[in-house]
Amino acid sequence: MRIFSSAQLSRPRLALMLASGLLVSTPSWPVYAAPLEAPQRLVQNSLEALNQQIVELSEQGRYEEAIPLAERRVEIVEAQLGPQHPEVAASLNNLAELYRLQGRYEEAEPLYQRSLGILEAQLGPQHPEVATNLNNLGLLYELQGRYEEAEPLYQRSLGILEAQLGPQHPEVA
Repeated sequence: MRIFSSAQLSRPRLALMLASGLLVSTPSWPVYAAPLEAPQRLVQNSLEALNQQIVELSEQGRYEEAIPLAERRVEIVEAQLGPQHPEVAASLNNLAELYRLQGRYEEAEPLYQRSLGILEAQLGPQHPEVATNLNNLGLLYELQGRYEEAEPLYQRSLGILEAQLGPQHPEVA
């Protein structure tokens, strides 16, 4: 196990290592450093850093590397915020997207469905985030040739976006 000094690591790097499980606790900060943020803010910074790494790996097509990080992010968010929090839904959706991009449809589907259920319960069935998840699940079904299941999801998604954003909004038109 390598021991890092606080002089070697920046706060974002420490936050990422903490979130990914590489560190159990953060090393002490130098006396001249600004006071530590509240634990909740540290967790949020860790999650943001972890998410950024997931996005970068995904954009590079490095899904096999991104998936374990996305799985870890789901675990952390769920432990910190509870299983019904909208941030859990977003993390589940993002993990499902990685599985979909790899053609791992059977693994993606329950994640999309759980994410959708959380968002409908927490934000309401007409929220634009619900529309996004409906669209993602519809795309998964379309890629599997399950057109009869995909079409109503697309229609519902479009209906939500038209109602919430207006028919001329770029996401609708």
